[in-house]
Amino acid sequence: MAEKNQTDRRTLLKLSAGAVAIGATGGIGGLNAAHASPEETRSSTGSRKPKNIIFMVADGMSIGVPTLAERFSHLTRNRGTVWRRLAGEDRTVHGLVDMAALDSLVPDSAASSCMWATGVPIRNGMINMHEDGRILTPIGHLAKRTGRALGLVTTTRVTHATPAGFAAQVPSRALEDTIAEQYIGEVDILLGGGRRHFVNRRGVDVTDLTALYWQQGYVFAGTRDELRNLRSPNRIVGLFDDSHLPYTIDHMRDPALVRKVPTLAEMTEVALRSLEKRRDGFLLQVEGGRVDHAAHANDAAALMHDQMAFDDAIDVVMRFVERHPDTLVIMTTDHGNANPGLNGMGSRYRASTESFARLVGVKESFGSIYDRINRAMEQAGEELDTGAMQRVLRSATGIELNNAEADQFRRAFYNEPYEEANNQHTNLHGLLGQLLGNHTGVQFTGVTHTADWVLSMAVGPGAEHFQGMMTAAGIYDRMTDLMNIRHRNRPDRSQREDRRRGVR
Repeated sequence: MAEKNQTDRRTLLKLSAGAVAIGATGGIGGLNAAHASPEETRSSTGSRKPKNIIFMVADGMSIGVPTLAERFSHLTRNRGTVWRRLAGEDRTVHGLVDMAALDSLVPDSAASSCMWATGVPIRNGMINMHEDGRILTPIGHLAKRTGRALGLVTTTRVTHATPAGFAAQVPSRALEDTIAEQYIGEVDILLGGGRRHFVNRRGVDVTDLTALYWQQGYVFAGTRDELRNLRSPNRIVGLFDDSHLPYTIDHMRDPALVRKVPTLAEMTEVALRSLEKRRDGFLLQVEGGRVDHAAHANDAAALMHDQMAFDDAIDVVMRFVERHPDTLVIMTTDHGNANPGLNGMGSRYRASTESFARLVGVKESFGSIYDRINRAMEQAGEELDTGAMQRVLRSATGIELNNAEADQFRRAFYNEPYEEANNQHTNLHGLLGQLLGNHTGVQFTGVTHTADWVLSMAVGPGAEHFQGMMTAAGIYDRMTDLMNIRHRNRPDRSQREDRRRGVR
């Protein structure tokens, strides 16, 4: 990397303070050309433009997840999902998005979010930077230049890859302490987890960022009640866990967590209550981030509950749209993950419905189940035998594994050899997902992201731009056109070389 392109920590922090002009950060056009007159209310195609844009991400939502969630919602709530209802409405515009990263057909969340946010392909793991150190300007910064407010709401750490993609500029998504610093003054609403990157920080010059945020007019909330009691200040930092927020399946059954940690829908409602006062509108990203984590874990029940929590947030947003019809809502995901689906079960698949219903009886996430096993071991003073493992799993899931299944899980739990043909599943998560899937019918292809095209839906002014086949980078072009933003980031040099050679 050339010396002039080196990006040290001090430079990264200056970026969020506006020290670098947009034209010098790998973009086309200077600061004065970043956006057009706010009086322009129609896009380049003549359609009406939105005042507000709400970008909703069910992280890691494979294409089969909404199907499973619709049925699961009927089983657990006696009603369908908002996603399914919107999918059938005439006002909803449907699309498919190719999410391939610059360096891989399979993207990570960093590349996906940054491609939405910059309009150019990005390498996995990087946040709005190219490999040569050139810095890109994300859509969150550009929206702020137009006078809009910016909000990030998530069930992960607020410094995690997907929210960071809209507002940070670092060479690695792992630099979450720096990301937390870059948000100051740039992001108006921050709600989610990740307290450890704001207070009691280790190995950094500034161990507590609260004073810096306070100086910029932020109000802090650390519990659900504190958040609900806020009187809609302009700037909010709500941090409700040191790391990610708990899985919904664990949260909903723990009174202490219910009292302490707000749901995604509740956080979204508070964010909108603050943002709706903004005369020039806002850009809000809402992420159901633990959908992705449940898919990585092959934890079908946790996946369903977090997808429904995301659906509840969609409901909050659509009620907001009823009062504010000048709002565009985009609903999508950043990539597939492990491709869960309901397999045909029994003769002529007639046992499929009954098998899927067993998922309702699962009461804990896999992580909670592992904790339960460890507590049982401590109480017994020794490793659990196959029968004891069966009893623990039955208590947590309502499913009776047979002796062979329980013994295979026991061996995996204690790192004893066991056979598995699919290398993706040679781990505890993958194995438990398969074993429970023998009874529920829900199986996964692996434990990692996938290369699928992903679903998108759009409702509101400008929604027609999101119809049909798109690329992740193309989402940026559509959103910026609707926000009167003319700035275009420059692609990676290797990509420009490929284009000159005719390589796509």
